[in-house]
Amino acid sequence: MIKKITLIRHAKVKMDNKTKIDATALPKWIYDYDHASLDEESLAPKETIKAVENADFVLTSKLQRTIDTVHLLDLEIDEENELFNEATVPTINIPFLKFRPVTWLTLIRIFLLFELTRTRSRIKESREEAKEASEYVNDTN
Repeated sequence: MIKKITLIRHAKVKMDNKTKIDATALPKWIYDYDHASLDEESLAPKETIKAVENADFVLTSKLQRTIDTVHLLDLEIDEENELFNEATVPTINIPFLKFRPVTWLTLIRIFLLFELTRTRSRIKESREEAKEASEYVNDTN
């Protein structure tokens, strides 16, 4: 039997993502983001609700925003698994430039992709984690 997998992004969280910060402040921003509550005005698009309304199995990461998003969609979680948390972002020490957090995250991911960081093995680890997650989903149910 063919399984249908629907991936959804978490709802918007209450976070200041417009203030420019230096890279040394990024780990705290990420921690705050990971623990932020959902924006009360964050509503799921109708397409998302329709896509998940008949889900047989709901699997989330252990991040609070994903759990809260499932509850926002009025679904029951079958399993929370750390394997599906976002890949960790390595720290970089650039205190003299300030960008929005999303810009830093994009730059760091580009650095990782082209192996321009000291943590060159991180992209390999991320690929291995993605493969493990894929195999886990394939074996579930």
